[in-house]
Amino acid sequence: MNKVAKGRNAEVRALNSSLAINIHEDEKNNFEFYLYDRRSHGILQWYRMMPKRIEQAVDLSGKK
Repeated sequence: MNKVAKGRNAEVRALNSSLAINIHEDEKNNFEFYLYDRRSHGILQWYRMMPKRIEQAVDLSGKK
């Protein structure tokens, strides 16, 4: 993966020409992952990873 940008607690990486992932860590060591379309800037999926578990919170892709 190629690094695109890095913020204070966030990191964005390009997966390919149309997809990217944004990784954010908060002060409680929880992680949020946003998979999004780089062309339309629309979020496809959002995940939150808490210590010892991961849950899929939202699926905005419209696919089952």
